[in-house]
Amino acid sequence: MKLILKKICLSFLLLIFTVCIIVIFSTKEAKFECIGNIATKDTSQLSKVLIKQKNYRWWVGLWNNSDGSIWLEYPNKTVEEYEQVKNVLGGDLITLWNSNKQLKGTFLISSNSLNVDIPRYGTFEGNCKSSQ
Repeated sequence: MKLILKKICLSFLLLIFTVCIIVIFSTKEAKFECIGNIATKDTSQLSKVLIKQKNYRWWVGLWNNSDGSIWLEYPNKTVEEYEQVKNVLGGDLITLWNSNKQLKGTFLISSNSLNVDIPRYGTFEGNCKSSQ
């Protein structure tokens, strides 16, 4: 009886450890600072946007249909989060989708260029550099 209880406890602890490892190491994060123009139909102005990109590991795809998320901050104004992110072109192009499955922007990894519609402020187009 004690041996069975020990095996059950050990199995439970191993399961908890495995789940913790999967959760802790499921994302890879990168931060960028982007400089460019934010434009409406009437105006255009030089602006800075900060982004935090999270790429999910392959196993996250077993329970989630997104390849990652993008957290976007238009300093002192707004924060947007795009949780439906798809890596296309072999992971070189990241597409940003809103909760209504509408394309809201793109982030091209090879040139570090960001093009995204920021609600209430306009469309941002600019180049990014790593800020880690």
